[in-house]
Amino acid sequence: MGAALSRHRTGPFGGRWPAYSSLGWHDLTKPSLPPKTLFRGTGRRSCRPWEGPISSGRFRRDLVIPDLTSVYLEGRTCPLARFGYSRDKKRGKKQFTVGLLTNAEGCPVAVEVFPGNVGDPQTLPSQIDRVRRRFGIDYVVFVGDRGMIVTARLADLQAVGFGWVTALRAPDIQELRAQGLFQPSLFDRQGVAEITDPERPGERLVICYNPLVAEERRRKREELLLATERELAKVEARVRRRRRKPLTADEIGVAVGKVLGRWKMGKHFHLTIRDGHFAFQRDPASIAREAELDGFDVLRTNVSADRMDPVQVQRTYQSLRQIEQNFRAMKSALDLRPVYHRLEDRVRAPTFLCMLALYVRWHMERALRPLLQEDPRQSFEGLMMQLETLQRHTAEVAGQEVTILGEPEPLHRRIFQLLGVPLT
Repeated sequence: MGAALSRHRTGPFGGRWPAYSSLGWHDLTKPSLPPKTLFRGTGRRSCRPWEGPISSGRFRRDLVIPDLTSVYLEGRTCPLARFGYSRDKKRGKKQFTVGLLTNAEGCPVAVEVFPGNVGDPQTLPSQIDRVRRRFGIDYVVFVGDRGMIVTARLADLQAVGFGWVTALRAPDIQELRAQGLFQPSLFDRQGVAEITDPERPGERLVICYNPLVAEERRRKREELLLATERELAKVEARVRRRRRKPLTADEIGVAVGKVLGRWKMGKHFHLTIRDGHFAFQRDPASIAREAELDGFDVLRTNVSADRMDPVQVQRTYQSLRQIEQNFRAMKSALDLRPVYHRLEDRVRAPTFLCMLALYVRWHMERALRPLLQEDPRQSFEGLMMQLETLQRHTAEVAGQEVTILGEPEPLHRRIFQLLGVPLT
């Protein structure tokens, strides 16, 4: 539905489609699902979702996950259009940002649209207020990445008595290592351990190690180092060629800065720059210091151990992957992009409709999980493509309307059975 509203802007005779025009009438004062739709019951730890043929199971009501993404605009006149950090990697295009709120299982709860120059931390106060006022929850744990829950926002969460789970940045992890609060050599395989830091009273630090992640980080760093060396070698050759009018140190610095800004590997190189001369080499000590912490993540939380043990803290933070999948689905499968709207409400309306579609999609994936687990190669998109082969034709014969349904395959029957939808 969201895809259709985004694509079709004009009718067959030049006028607007009725559905498109109705975007301006949509009530956007409550861009979230009603609390009773998502959560039933009064229990703090868990409660039942909307009960229907597609919904089953229990939700943790005390966990919410906020995150932000950007969506580029085809145009410049929308009031929400601003230049900002583009997660779509679209240079030269204005954008708006979308803040999505999900529960612990990744089910969308609420969505909000912000101007394109709004960053992750700036959206958190409005999400906090929404959870308190809209959903009436007195205690909740916010789960956010390093960019969403920064130190300045922790005070906002603590002021209302909410919990939080986030992660330390690389320099902070290096500082813990330098203070001797943990020894990376003690982790020879995947593991989780908890430590405390005197400089962070009231917080718990959970150290997580994954050897597969460590190997991936080593591989990626080596690729980035090689790419940086190739580009720096080009700058070095250019400097050597300029003998009649040598490049100045400033000119060389500008060229080198572009390379380092692209690959972000400047901390691992020794550079020598002066008029007419440029040389570089790797810094083995810097590379070794970073490699020692490959595969390590340090999570921080103020949630007590009786509510959440170290393993639960790790799993809670890993649930951030689900919201990233939701963003990819909004932009690709649900066709939120491209956006041609000029009016603010007509940007907010299809974004809200995409969230509703995500809500339906989440429940469908949950119901079809047994089928997906039987064949790891199968995906939700693949199942939906299989359903396209099942067609219903309606024809008028001798003044009577006749409906003919194609012969469903066994897979079609299984899908409809799991969804609880009659195949008629």
